[in-house]
Amino acid sequence: MRLDTMLLAGLGLAIGGLVSPSHAVTGDVSAGDAMDHIRLSAVYDADCARRHGKRARVQSIDTRRTIEVQLERYFMDVRQAGRSVVVLTPEAEPVLLGCSRVLADEAEQYWQPVRAMYLAP
Repeated sequence: MRLDTMLLAGLGLAIGGLVSPSHAVTGDVSAGDAMDHIRLSAVYDADCARRHGKRARVQSIDTRRTIEVQLERYFMDVRQAGRSVVVLTPEAEPVLLGCSRVLADEAEQYWQPVRAMYLAP
């Protein structure tokens, strides 16, 4: 299922292939599943803007624990081989994933988190 048509618990309403940065998770981030404490967003980036896209990024909103996230990348609605694995530390800058549109024909790509877990300190 495409990320832009899903409502992911703890991630907010997906818009345009990415999760809207204005839909932050609220509540006590010290409890619950690690997937509830990650946020995907899209921001302006000059390189991506040339193809009418935005820069996808992922970050943790947990202020105490480190989270490992596995993401699958979809290009033109086809899941690509392998997974991206990123480690999100508390209060760190978001990890940049890539542009939402690529190539000359502005083909779309997006990322979907499939697994998140807390790492031991």
